[in-house]
Amino acid sequence: AENALELLPDGKIAVYNTWEDMGQGGDIGSLTVTVKALEEIGIKPENVRLVMNASHRCPDSGVAAASRSHIMNGRAVKAAAEKAKKEKEVGGNPSSTTQIITTRQRISLKTMTLDNGRQKVNDVLGNPIIIGAVVIWRVADPTKAVFNVEDYPSFLSNQTDSTVRNVARLYPYDIMDDEDADSAGEKTLRGSSQEIAGSMKSELQKRVEVAGIVVEEVRITHLAYAEEIAAAMLQRQQAAAIIAARQKIVDGAVGMVKMAIDRLGQDEIVLLDEERKAAMVSNLLVVLCGNHDAQPVVNSGSLY
Repeated sequence: AENALELLPDGKIAVYNTWEDMGQGGDIGSLTVTVKALEEIGIKPENVRLVMNASHRCPDSGVAAASRSHIMNGRAVKAAAEKAKKEKEVGGNPSSTTQIITTRQRISLKTMTLDNGRQKVNDVLGNPIIIGAVVIWRVADPTKAVFNVEDYPSFLSNQTDSTVRNVARLYPYDIMDDEDADSAGEKTLRGSSQEIAGSMKSELQKRVEVAGIVVEEVRITHLAYAEEIAAAMLQRQQAAAIIAARQKIVDGAVGMVKMAIDRLGQDEIVLLDEERKAAMVSNLLVVLCGNHDAQPVVNSGSLY
């Protein structure tokens, strides 16, 4: 709804709107709200001039819908009157300057995206991380969005920050070893981002329900260790990867050596005593587990 207030040169107030009156009292509503909002600066009912439903001079105040008109237009008149009062308090001179103060609030029902940037939080293990998320949202109830909160986009932004921080600190960034897996559970920020984003969506929806907002989706768009520990955690990840790779190589090498000794014994290709078996095992493990290609040595004499 749109209303306009004009401070006339004689000190009176002119109120312009198209608050269509179907018996609900649009004229007395405009007069009462204006006087109440401006009573601190001495405006009385006889100082208010109503200009209503003159489409060539008045702004569009919306459709006529009984109580809807009282809520929307009454709030618009009040907001315009408060702006007029502030103008006068800062030195406005209504006798020499004509001031038109107009207010209109449009609520979009389209689906929108909120990118709240990145923030630093601590995971469940106390490691500082940088996390960023976007929220896909829309206004489902414009009345709640306007009347229940002061500024619903800022309200959503603040609640998103709080929700991301509170949920992220419940999980570790990643699982480094089996001991961490047993203590922290299976879910991690890096490995279970979709499930954790779903938890963020549920938590955020509870927080913004009062503002008539529906959260369609929450997506984690950025996840990394904070700069102060990024190098150390990279070394830890590399060490864990090297250990896992070496363990796999040793397991495979032991299996291959056992298979070779068993096959030689079953087929009676070569009969080796325990000392020779130990030497063969040592040589095979060195060849299979080494970082470099083996250099073969041909023995032209006897093994004994």
